[in-house]
Amino acid sequence: MAQSLRGLRWRTAVVLVGGLTALLWMAARGGSPGYLIQIDYSWSGDFLDSAQVIIDGEPAGLLLRYGKGQRVTGFEVEAGEHEVLVQMERCEGIPRTVTLSPSETRFVLLMADLDDGYRCRIQLR
Repeated sequence: MAQSLRGLRWRTAVVLVGGLTALLWMAARGGSPGYLIQIDYSWSGDFLDSAQVIIDGEPAGLLLRYGKGQRVTGFEVEAGEHEVLVQMERCEGIPRTVTLSPSETRFVLLMADLDDGYRCRIQLR
């Protein structure tokens, strides 16, 4: 009997600590989910690995693989209109403007691709 109560106490403690951790995590983030711009660059293969992402004129990070080769990278932003640009050393980027708002969209998925032509240009669709 004492052995089964000890196991129940441990399970209860784990559930309480897990719940408290989740509440603290939500409070630290402001309680509500943020806004996200995701860029999928799987169409370009390995070419855009480590390309620079610029959001509103500021460096936001690099395009990096997620998990087992998934070529999707996300960037948290505030609500509003944002200009997104992907660029590399030898390629010019074509900027794209997106709008995120609570009433319409909390995230946007953009596809990064190489534009066909004589120059190397990165286009967001």
